[in-house]
Amino acid sequence: MTYLNELSNELSRPVNPNDINLEYLPSQYLCEFIKQVGYDGIIYKSSLSKGSNYVIFNDHKFKNDVIHQFKISDLNVKFKEVK
Repeated sequence: MTYLNELSNELSRPVNPNDINLEYLPSQYLCEFIKQVGYDGIIYKSSLSKGSNYVIFNDHKFKNDVIHQFKISDLNVKFKEVK
């Protein structure tokens, strides 16, 4: 189980926007490997919130019974200069 937790941590690691193409390569390779060995998808912890992210490789096996629709009524953007 420790190995799977390490894989989840690797997928959940925040990516530097300046190196986005290079930093996504390991996780893309990992996901392609998992897909090729026959899994239908993966779940990993979000790096931005307490939730989870789902990656579905075979959408024909995925069924969603509940759909929620939201209207965004307010948006707050914070930023700081990066040096």
